[in-house]
Amino acid sequence: MHKISRCPRKPMSTECRLRKVAQGSVLAVLLLAPALAAAEGYNWDRARHLALIESVAALYGIDPLLVRAVVKVESNFNPDAVSNKGAQGLMQLMPATQGDLGVADPFDPRQNVDGGTRYLIDLIKRYDSVRKALWAYNAGPARVDRAGPPAESRSYANQVLRTFWRLQRVGTGN
Repeated sequence: MHKISRCPRKPMSTECRLRKVAQGSVLAVLLLAPALAAAEGYNWDRARHLALIESVAALYGIDPLLVRAVVKVESNFNPDAVSNKGAQGLMQLMPATQGDLGVADPFDPRQNVDGGTRYLIDLIKRYDSVRKALWAYNAGPARVDRAGPPAESRSYANQVLRTFWRLQRVGTGN
């Protein structure tokens, strides 16, 4: 799990304040996020999505920075994103995957992040490797099992991991 100590002492960003409060209560984060966001001119939707990612990741025991990196690369935090292949929402779930995960509304950030996080965890367990799980998240497990990852999926996994490592290093960012 991400440690709060990665946030700088001063000046503390909105995200660090939210994460610090989240240690005590996810509900407090959701209640305080709009006020903190308004005070700093921070994007409220983004603050709400970050709080959601933190709470879902804590629920399932996965590093929230990994989930956040996937969301950043997949949709750049746009809950209304639709890819040219039909993937939808923050974590860009394909319609068939949505059905398997019980995601009724892929544009509902809570459902999308919950389903996408569960899917990512299942893939990590299946492949026993975050990189291979990311290949399968991008190309689909059947494709990866049959022919290995396509170049696009290798590039995707590298981009997610670079984003994840950058977030670990600095504790903040896009």
